[in-house]
Amino acid sequence: MATLNSQATVSECPGLWFEDGNIVIRTTSTQEPLIRTLFKVHKFILSTHCTAFSDLFSGGPQTALEIASERHGDLPIMDLPDDENDVKHFLKALYYPDETQQHLPTSFDGRPKIDGAFPPSYAGVLRLATKYDAQKIRKVVVRALQMQWPMLLSEWNAVQDSYVVPETEALMAGETDLSHIHADPAHAIRLGTDLDVPAILPVAYYDLMSIYELQSPDAAEAGESRQAELSVLTNAELHRLLVGRGALRAWVRQRMIAPLRTVLPHSACALDGACAKTLQAKLGEFRTGLSGGTYACDPVAWLKTASEVCMLGTRDEVACVHCKSAARDCLMGLRYELWTKLPQLFRLDHLVPAGWGQEYEVQF
Repeated sequence: MATLNSQATVSECPGLWFEDGNIVIRTTSTQEPLIRTLFKVHKFILSTHCTAFSDLFSGGPQTALEIASERHGDLPIMDLPDDENDVKHFLKALYYPDETQQHLPTSFDGRPKIDGAFPPSYAGVLRLATKYDAQKIRKVVVRALQMQWPMLLSEWNAVQDSYVVPETEALMAGETDLSHIHADPAHAIRLGTDLDVPAILPVAYYDLMSIYELQSPDAAEAGESRQAELSVLTNAELHRLLVGRGALRAWVRQRMIAPLRTVLPHSACALDGACAKTLQAKLGEFRTGLSGGTYACDPVAWLKTASEVCMLGTRDEVACVHCKSAARDCLMGLRYELWTKLPQLFRLDHLVPAGWGQEYEVQF
């Protein structure tokens, strides 16, 4: 690191200072003391990935950049007004593909590797990929975001299942803060809103809502928690979160009063209505979760578990397989209906693609 004058300190960025580079990118901090960071890179790499730089460098050695810019030795300096860390992460994404592919699916299990660093670590990459029209890099990051907060319920099931093992291991190890295991939906909302990835927003809002809803007494007693960085959201976004929460709870109260009444008893039931009484009682005992128990924070998960409870039997239980199946299908149908209504509940239906959440073959 060398001081060129009393006003700024200049440093070369390790790992992004290539001896055969033919252009120097310079960033300058916005606060005192001024720090200028230099990146010695290649025009070919920049222009191959970014339309903006390709246009800038076209025209041979006598481009406006070559003629007008300051020089570092015999190389032109290109000043970027962007944050130093954004530029560093963006250039790493260009030169080191692993930087942006670590959260993509692996061949081992088909699920991305997700942790608390996702998606904040991608913010700078996505910002500059959007700004400088680096479409391939943008697609990689957008794909990772859409896999974590997907449009389809079947894909959300896979996301939730992927957390079971790491959460269990963390709890067995005595950890209570599970934030480092989960991706941060608040940052997803920030990126999806600012950088035009609207399809992730309904699930990101739902995911964020579930974090701060009432947790189970067991979880509260154990100190289990998950946090999100709410400070990245605007007042309007926090308002949308609260309005969506209220609309979702209203939907649950309206649709879950007596969900099995219209489907039980099944037409093939030979037990003269006894099944309906058994299953409705079982669901009634389990419904307390909707108003303050384990699944108050996540009705999508509650409906999945409730449908599984309906299929479970006990030695003294009177319920035929036809009625159990009808009860399960009813609850899973409600779950799918709730899922497809998330854009409407969070007032995002004007932003998301048409048919958001709809599947031709619904996989409950």
